[in-house]
Amino acid sequence: MNKKLRIVLQVSILIILSFPLCALKAQTVQSESGNVYEVDPGTKGNQIILEIANTSKTMEANNVDVKLIKSSKQLKFKDEEQTINHLDKKKEADVTFAFDINVTAPANTKDTVEFQISGKGINQTKSFVLKYSAPKQYALYQNYPNPFNPTTTIRYSIPETQHAASVQLKVYDILGREITTLVNKEQKAGNYEVKFNGSRYASGIYIYRLTADNFVSIKKMMMVK
Repeated sequence: MNKKLRIVLQVSILIILSFPLCALKAQTVQSESGNVYEVDPGTKGNQIILEIANTSKTMEANNVDVKLIKSSKQLKFKDEEQTINHLDKKKEADVTFAFDINVTAPANTKDTVEFQISGKGINQTKSFVLKYSAPKQYALYQNYPNPFNPTTTIRYSIPETQHAASVQLKVYDILGREITTLVNKEQKAGNYEVKFNGSRYASGIYIYRLTADNFVSIKKMMMVK
């Protein structure tokens, strides 16, 4: 099972009333590889927690806005903006952003996520990098929906190897006769999805077969019209 990600970033703000408006210091909790966090495609309910600290000894902070200003189509955030109504001097508050990751996010690629923290006398950004991990093993998953009419999605995983895998995904009828080839090409490590449209075929049980180098897996699916 893929693990959910929970990132905690510490942001210290110092309120400045004169021009230019800016925060004077910020601190980031570093991951093992600097400021890059490895994440698993397909995971849901991941969290980014911004710990906002008012370092001023004399002034309160009101209406501090925390806004997502840079993301990726591979990420779906539940909220993109939150407000801290009041932050007393020398106090902290947490702001949590929950997000899901697209299951087909390209393996070993990176995306930058950036937040802006702003308010009266406050203006700073906090960014970090997400790296999408590659699958650990070959896998063929049950199609969804199942039963279906007339289209369904088939998902499979290709792990990281020394070379691109030669992948074939074929569909057969219950008598073992091949009716279509959905995939026939070399593919790098990653999670993949492909649609099967059965509008030209009769209701019944069908078999789909994945071969990738020496890996072979077979599953059944049912079309009901």
